[in-house]
Amino acid sequence: MDQKQTLVLWGRCEAARAAALTGAQAAGKGEDAAREFAHAAAGAVWDDWTQPLLNQRNDMEADGSWAADLDPGGQLYGQNPETSAWLDRAKAVFSTCETPHSFETDFDCRDWVFPGSVGFEGATFACDALFEGAEFAGPAWFERSTFEGKAEFRLATFVGTTIFDEATFSGKALFDVVTFPDAASFAGAAFNGVALFERATFKSLAMFTGATFADDAEFGLAEFKATAVFAAVTFFGIARFGDAIFNGDATFEGATFGAATNFQNARFEGVALGLP
Repeated sequence: MDQKQTLVLWGRCEAARAAALTGAQAAGKGEDAAREFAHAAAGAVWDDWTQPLLNQRNDMEADGSWAADLDPGGQLYGQNPETSAWLDRAKAVFSTCETPHSFETDFDCRDWVFPGSVGFEGATFACDALFEGAEFAGPAWFERSTFEGKAEFRLATFVGTTIFDEATFSGKALFDVVTFPDAASFAGAAFNGVALFERATFKSLAMFTGATFADDAEFGLAEFKATAVFAAVTFFGIARFGDAIFNGDATFEGATFGAATNFQNARFEGVALGLP
């Protein structure tokens, strides 16, 4: 889908959410129950788009017609016409740096599946951005996005390249218990609230070059299975890496630690540079 089609679908999801919420409230449901009922209604509209695509991909993988790879920029591309057509249908473009979009209410897609690549570049989330438990089946692009409320990605699954370069997190940034199988980049990102990456797993490159943590940064029990780059990072709050595991090389060269640090029981199996 292009950006216009994506936002039209999102609008249909939100219309279903609003109608279901009104109906649930009229039926006397409590606030939490009504909101979950409404979220399910919005999710059903989203699933009407995603499920046929997922079924088709499963069929293509089964009959051998699926053929895709990543280009040097981390974008998934088809190696035959059938796969290219599927990828084009399965992508979701919510925002681009050239045509940024602002979401003025909570962006709630908890436990939803994004079947292809998804673009939120330059997006502004004026309220909370709720991606808890979401599955990103392709590359996810949040470059230069702004999260003015809470950014919750707890328990999300990212299958492809994940880019948060130069993103701004004004509230809490919750990435605890998240798995990044492919490269994850937060280069130049600004974390103005608490940043939680506790128990996160980075299976490929973890890039935080030039990021700023204005409050506490929690990486306790995180696993870095490949190279971890924290070069030129500024930690104004407490930097906690207790019990973290670095299987590959780790660099903190040029990093600034303005408050206490905690690397207690952290394990470095590769070369470690610039530790405080």
